[in-house]
This record gives sequence, C-alpha cells and structure tokens, in this order.
Amino acid sequence: MHRPLGSVAAAGVVFVITLTSVVAARDPIAPRLIGILNDRIQERFLDVDNGFGISRLMRPRSGPHRFESENVREMAVVRDLERANVSAILYLGSAQRKIKGPVLVTGAGGALADALTAPDAEGLREPLTSALQAFKKVETFEFGRPGWKFIARPVRASTETCLRCHNVALGEAIGVVMYGYRYATMDR
Repeated sequence: MHRPLGSVAAAGVVFVITLTSVVAARDPIAPRLIGILNDRIQERFLDVDNGFGISRLMRPRSGPHRFESENVREMAVVRDLERANVSAILYLGSAQRKIKGPVLVTGAGGALADALTAPDAEGLREPLTSALQAFKKVETFEFGRPGWKFIARPVRASTETCLRCHNVALGEAIGVVMYGYRYATMDR
C-alpha cells in the first residue's frame, strides 16, 4: 500500500517534533538535580570545621579530584545524576577571583574523558567575575563553555563567623560554586 506523499512528510514532522520534545524534556533534569546538589553542598559552608575552600568538597587523590559524598542525601543526588546520564564537575571560586577545580562529581561519560575535556580553571575567570556581579541581584548565573553548560551559585557570608575571615558584609557572596554538566552523549 502506498501512502500519499503528504502523509509521509507529516509523519516525518511528527517524528522530528517528538524527538525534539524528548530532548527538550530531558534537558531540565540536570539543572534540577544540580539545584538539589547545590542545596546539599551549601550546607557544608555553614559550619567552620577543619576543611576550608575546595577541601570541603573533595579529597585529593592521584589523578582527577573527585567529589566525596558525606551523607545519604548527597549520595542520592549523585546517584540520580548518574542515572540521568549526566556528567557533572564543579569549581569553587572566591571573591578574590581564585578558582579551584575541576572536581568530578559524576563520570557518566567516563571520568577520564570528563577530566580531560573539563575547562581549565583559569578560563573561568570572566564568568566568575560576571557571576559575582550578578549575585547582587540573582541567585543563579548560567553560562557555557565548549561541550559544557554551567550553573553558578553563590556561597554567601551567612553568619558572623564568616566575617572573621572574609572582609564582606553579612549576606554578600564570598565565593561561587560553578557546576558544569553535560549529558554523556553531548558533544561526543
């Protein structure tokens, strides 16, 4: 049986619309999960303990630095990122424009591949500066780098204890956590 050309073309349009809808529907998963991860990571900056800066987020090992989950809630969101096939990295920037990272959160596309393709920390200085400016009005700053999307969130001086080491007003951003992500199949 032959179909008229118009119905074949219409079927092609439906396929393209459906495929586009599936890809678009998948995209909000990573930002939502990164928001949850950020909520967990922000808790680490509330207490003054033995770890400062990036050491609050990972423990150095030979090879790429890896995020170390400290509790079940952190483990759950990392597992959810992996199940969603999201590769995630993070960097920590200070108000003095120093940047540390990358720290591998997940390696859905292969930890070594993610470490090799992760942007160099020095190349993130301009978005760090832009994020610090944006945080005077908003809580999220998004930007991109080749092969990666980024969501930056502020670390704010939340208590008087923060002010002992940071020369800012209460509530000001003293740092920035920059979360890079991509789906394991993105740009590969």
